[in-house]
Amino acid sequence: MIKFNTSWIVLLLLALTASIALQAYFVSNEYRIRTIDFERAANEIFEQAVKEEKTARLDSLMIWFETTLQDSSEVILSASYDTLEQKTRYSIQDTEEEDPYTNILIDIDSMKVNELTSENYNKAVNFFVRTARNWIDEGRFYYWTKKLGEQTIDLANQLQPDTTYLKDLYQQKLKARGWEAPFYFVLSADELNDQDTSSAFMTLFIDNHLNNEKGNQSVAAIFPNPSSVILKSASWSIFSAFLIILLTGGLFFIMYRNLAQQKALHKIKDDFIDNMTHELQTPIATLKAANESMERYDILKDQAKADRYILISKQAIQRLSQMVDQALLNSIYDRKNEGLKQEELDLNLTLQEVIDQVRLKAPQVQFEVYNQYPKTMVRVDNLHFKNILFNLVENAVKHNQDQAPLTVKLALAQGDDQGLKVVVEDNGKGIPKAALGNIFTKFYRLDDRSSKGFGIGLYYVKKMIERMGGSIQVDSTLNQGSIFTLQIPQ
Repeated sequence: MIKFNTSWIVLLLLALTASIALQAYFVSNEYRIRTIDFERAANEIFEQAVKEEKTARLDSLMIWFETTLQDSSEVILSASYDTLEQKTRYSIQDTEEEDPYTNILIDIDSMKVNELTSENYNKAVNFFVRTARNWIDEGRFYYWTKKLGEQTIDLANQLQPDTTYLKDLYQQKLKARGWEAPFYFVLSADELNDQDTSSAFMTLFIDNHLNNEKGNQSVAAIFPNPSSVILKSASWSIFSAFLIILLTGGLFFIMYRNLAQQKALHKIKDDFIDNMTHELQTPIATLKAANESMERYDILKDQAKADRYILISKQAIQRLSQMVDQALLNSIYDRKNEGLKQEELDLNLTLQEVIDQVRLKAPQVQFEVYNQYPKTMVRVDNLHFKNILFNLVENAVKHNQDQAPLTVKLALAQGDDQGLKVVVEDNGKGIPKAALGNIFTKFYRLDDRSSKGFGIGLYYVKKMIERMGGSIQVDSTLNQGSIFTLQIPQ
């Protein structure tokens, strides 16, 4: 058996503390990693969403730009072959202008082009659209013509960022990455002056205007309470860590309880051995004294004295026999494969036999019997049923020897499911409430040295009743008595 001492408790506490600290570190580290992942994802996804929203506006601008180039009432697009450069020179001119505003050499055709066909015209338009798109995407506007440049800038300024579309787009992309959290947009750092953002997370400001010549125009997203979504994403990790802590704490509790039970059992067994030694010494000393007296004083010549010493020896032997029988009966129960032998038993005769046995030891005790059971015979294990009744009645007597007058009542009635109900009641000193939960524990004895026994009687009673498929209950009030109720199925 493990020795119960402070060192074991300290080791268990240290192990529990280390486990809790390890899980706390794991949860903290997991939260930190999740926070980094969230912030990185929030910035990356926001940049993508802003770019897509900006691209949608740029697409609209380029559709207008292409349509305008193809409208001969707005611009004149012409071509001529430059013999010196050996490339085709394309020119763009407003309809109101006399001279071309833009001349550009473009090697988009290996053939010499002196006039625009429909095919070459579309190639030239596509080139101008691609070039204008790249420049505008970089924040630059090229005045292909004075009028075309001004119109392009005006339209770019009119195409303001669509924050509704941007919000929906951002939410969809966040959700696709497993992040769902409320947010709002700010268009400049000045908007943050009157806001408490100490617990919030803000993405980087990203340019979202087509015309940067108006100044630095950008947008950022703010998440007021990112901790909730981060904790939600780490919920399984936190739950598993919490579960491990609970399991560790539960194991610690079980180990501590087992150690405490072992300590209590060790003490109970020590008490049992001490008590049994004391109990055995009394009849042994009596036998020894009786034999020595008969040898020393030649008692056999005096028949009266001889009979007296023989009676004393018989009583001592009977006491020894009872103690051995009680220990053996308990051992019989502990052998799990030992079956019960069901036999017909006369209740009236059994009760009287038990009363007669107890009355020999305590003739002053008054017995009252109330038999309301409808049957005379019951099917039980004769040996164990008699021992159960004897233990209960004997306990009622030996623990209340100083109670005068002591009355023990035995009542038989029909119990649950047509079974047998047996009630043993006394008007003795009762059992303390603190001890009621322990009286059926093996080797347990009340702190009452005036009563004899090994602490296995009630343990035997309860276990045998349970093996019979029945139950036992006890009610007790100090200075008023105790009531033991048995339910035995039939």
